[in-house]
Amino acid sequence: MKTLFTAFILTFAVNASAKSISDTLTIVRPDSVVFITSENKLQVAVNGKEENHEYVYHKEVPLIEGEPVITSEHTKEWSFSLSFLQQSNRKGSEQDVIMSGVCIGWNTAINAPEGMSVDMGESFEIMWPYILGWKYSPAGSRLACRFGFGVNWRNFRMTGKTRFIKEAQAVTLGEYPENAEVQFSRLKVFSWIVPLTIDYDISDRLTLTFGPVINFNTYSSLKTRYRLDGQKCKDFDKRAFQNRTTVDLFAALRLRGIGVYVKYNPCNILKPEFAPSFNALSAGFTLFY
Repeated sequence: MKTLFTAFILTFAVNASAKSISDTLTIVRPDSVVFITSENKLQVAVNGKEENHEYVYHKEVPLIEGEPVITSEHTKEWSFSLSFLQQSNRKGSEQDVIMSGVCIGWNTAINAPEGMSVDMGESFEIMWPYILGWKYSPAGSRLACRFGFGVNWRNFRMTGKTRFIKEAQAVTLGEYPENAEVQFSRLKVFSWIVPLTIDYDISDRLTLTFGPVINFNTYSSLKTRYRLDGQKCKDFDKRAFQNRTTVDLFAALRLRGIGVYVKYNPCNILKPEFAPSFNALSAGFTLFY
């Protein structure tokens, strides 16, 4: 691209100075190309070329008053990049295939029924938003759009006196056996996700990201651990009647590779006709997002 661009500019310079002469100068792999434009002339300086780094070329082209001068500049149209290695220095529109870092945080349940007390400090979330994605950055804009797919693993853990109980066709909340030594009762949900987010560059280093994340909840399970009469007890069940599709509202503020995020799910995580009805709220850190 650098070679082609240089050849184009030099061709323009030669043709502008002598329209009757058809000539093209091609310089392959120059070390540097400098363009200096004043009110009445354009100067082109080329330093070095392939296999001859001592080469110097200089050209001055007079500019005719009233004649238009068209300048075009752009970067690559498509590329593959790791988002945590990108810098905000684009001068033209870009379309990139991307792979992002991860989000690590904590969950809690809101609008939950009485007795369902989720311990946020013990309820972890790991999200990899973009295993593979596409990013479009318009020319001259601080905005960029992202689309892709990833995975999300969420854990809602209760450490109080209430536990999840799986029956034939329902999940309910109930008490532990009398004299039981409580450890935890948790709900785990695994999802394939499709994030649709927008990046806004507040500055060269600070970026705001926001948008919906569509969850395809393909797996869920319940696990309860406690001790009774000195014996370890464990209850485990798959399929906690999760809603197959939910949507998160996601926002993050990132300073280069590290940031913070918050995510709210206004949908019912579990099907209310078969299980407790609640929404999810999570917050944590982004690493190389």
